[in-house]
Amino acid sequence: MDLQQPRDGAAGRALERRRRRQFYFPAVLFVFALDAGCAAHAVQGNVPPSPVSPSPQLGQSEPEVWCAADKLPPLEVAHGVGGSLSSLSERFREAHQRARAKQCTVLATQQLMIRYSFGTLEARWKGVELGRRADLYTPRLHAIKAVSHAVFLAALLFEEPAGPDRESHLQDALRDMSALRTDLTDSKTDAAKAFLPDERSDQIAILTLTSKALEGFRKGQLDQTGRRDYFVSIRRPLRENLRRASVAVLTAVHEAVSAYKKEVDAKDSTAWASLVVLASVSHQGRARDIVVQYFERLLGETVSEGASLENRLVILEGQAKPAAQRAVLAGHNVDRQFAEVIFGDPGRLQWDVMGDSGGFLDSLLPIKKTPK
Repeated sequence: MDLQQPRDGAAGRALERRRRRQFYFPAVLFVFALDAGCAAHAVQGNVPPSPVSPSPQLGQSEPEVWCAADKLPPLEVAHGVGGSLSSLSERFREAHQRARAKQCTVLATQQLMIRYSFGTLEARWKGVELGRRADLYTPRLHAIKAVSHAVFLAALLFEEPAGPDRESHLQDALRDMSALRTDLTDSKTDAAKAFLPDERSDQIAILTLTSKALEGFRKGQLDQTGRRDYFVSIRRPLRENLRRASVAVLTAVHEAVSAYKKEVDAKDSTAWASLVVLASVSHQGRARDIVVQYFERLLGETVSEGASLENRLVILEGQAKPAAQRAVLAGHNVDRQFAEVIFGDPGRLQWDVMGDSGGFLDSLLPIKKTPK
């Protein structure tokens, strides 16, 4: 199935990731701070009654918010800026909140969106969830990770200070590795069934080499050279495991996305071209996240500096709550719309509004020329 679609006009309506962080605005929250991210503050929403946030019935608790749109806090007050200055900023915050709430409703009732968040995938179109929520972290992936963790475990144990605690930790690790190695040699065990027959040899090699290194370390027979040799010897099977894990995730995401596309195409053959993807990743794993790479290929986009060149693929870091994740999309719509109006550049609020110092940074710290 060909999932790719060209980017154009309305189909490519950009919803760019906002790189907004509170420390960019140390004093007054001024009008060009349209990018003062709702995701940084919005945990519980305050959206008008709509599919986004239905009104609770008498005696019921407040419903879970689908897309957050809280008003931003008056940061300038904490920095001693009050009075009419603060009042004007308050009017801005109220208007910005209303605009984000409107966009939340659009996302909830009209947008075709896939949300990827820490191993899970879900899709929504015109207010209806598509298919099922997919778990990309399959049992096979966890099995591969479990064996691969042995190498990182060894590296950590090598750095622990000598003493009873380290001895206990080493014994625990050696015991568990021995038990797993035994399980992998028996094709009837759950551990062995988690791998293809021709993959088990790599798993056993990782555990055997690691156990040997840890046992030598425990006996004081593994010096720095020995540790280095161990890590060199383990790299090939470890890299193969990491590639297997990548294949497992890509297989799961492609199957899920293909199912979403099939369902949407059956209802509207033109809808897929409007797809927007919201991907939430960890800071450590952002670079070359395999699922993000998949959606780059799917949408024909390239993740680059911050949100400045992101269009239909919006990347988040460290935002775990779904309502706040969706709020970023709403905020991106607002910021892009009004950046076009104010600056004539829809991407101008996708990077720090103070990112252009007019050359002042160069006067403070001139760029050093690399000797030829």
